[in-house]
Amino acid sequence: MFRGNAWSILLLLIHGFLNVEYGVLMSAEADGFFFPIFNEAGAKVWDIRSSMALPSGDVMRLQDVHMQLFDEDGKAQIFIGGTETFLNLSTQEINGEEFIHVAGELFTALSTRWKIFGSDKRMVMDRDIRVFFEGVFDAAINGECTQGSDGRYTLITSAFLQISYDSKGVFFYFNDRAEIQSGNLEMTCDSLRVLNFPEKSWAAPNRSAGDRIRQKIDAVGNVSGFWRNRSFSANACEIYPKENVIVFSGNVRIGNGENIITGEKFILRGGLRPVIAPADGMEFPTSVLP
Repeated sequence: MFRGNAWSILLLLIHGFLNVEYGVLMSAEADGFFFPIFNEAGAKVWDIRSSMALPSGDVMRLQDVHMQLFDEDGKAQIFIGGTETFLNLSTQEINGEEFIHVAGELFTALSTRWKIFGSDKRMVMDRDIRVFFEGVFDAAINGECTQGSDGRYTLITSAFLQISYDSKGVFFYFNDRAEIQSGNLEMTCDSLRVLNFPEKSWAAPNRSAGDRIRQKIDAVGNVSGFWRNRSFSANACEIYPKENVIVFSGNVRIGNGENIITGEKFILRGGLRPVIAPADGMEFPTSVLP
């Protein structure tokens, strides 16, 4: 039930449809707050629910918040929970400096400072970022894995993350130094992009045209790290967790301290029989999306 002026809350919701002025109307505390965000075509993009709303001019302070992001068919794709957020009614932007939990297909993201750009289906995080992706590259053998990895999830940390969603999938852009822990793999790079696709969209190396994967990781700039007892460095790499494949490119160095191989492009395959081989002549994956 509403507490205070129920008509003020009703007029706020009407604004989402009719674009009426509401700044002077919101003056009462609301209990059980709900607010939908629509795009220009009239389709619902987000909805926001909270246990308490405290108005202050154009901004609503929301407590115990639950948000949903919807696809073009009206299906909820991403779920967000937070302790306290601020909703700007005129710009339809949402931000907070308290803990937030973002969950979607194959991933969970955590942060303590973030902002959502409502109609753009986009959010950014820039503090205490930890993202867990289901599955790992080169799953640990006999229960052994790198420090910080539990053998079930790939953990990525960074100082900045942007998450965007469209009909092609969910895109994660770690635009600051990123660290990866995944099974037997530890890696750092200047920037990282993770593509999670709900449908078949990318082809992995040496796979037939009908074989597709749901996740691809691109690392760019000063790529370095360890895989089992080997160190590696390169300008860039592509990781296919489900296929246990990494493709290194540009000034590649892979070795174990005594033996080092160098070149412009190498492919690494994990699993029970790991393989490192030159990738010359290999047909590399390309996007099948327009």
